[in-house]
Amino acid sequence: MGYKSYKDKVLKALDEAKKDACETIGAFVVAEAKLRTPVLTGNLKRSETFEVMSDNKGVIVGSTPNAPYDIWVEKGTESQKAKPHWEPAVMENISKIEQLTGYKIKEKMSGD
Repeated sequence: MGYKSYKDKVLKALDEAKKDACETIGAFVVAEAKLRTPVLTGNLKRSETFEVMSDNKGVIVGSTPNAPYDIWVEKGTESQKAKPHWEPAVMENISKIEQLTGYKIKEKMSGD
């Protein structure tokens, strides 16, 4: 009986698990941000989205160009008080994000 390597199969499954985890985290953070986003017209909420990085090692959350003022809402200006929605969406949910990541990786790597 010879040696059979499953390295490529394992690496592919791990890459799929990372992508799945990033998609789940992105959707979760956007949903949490939408709960905190102030609404005047609804444009900002509709513009909130995410994108998984091409190497599947992270996720970018933010708003589309339809809401270029998002940074001023988040951080405030001299005349407008900050109304953070992105930072608390992440920082108040670190343990939940870690749980989601672990669950998704375990789910994909279980070999089922």
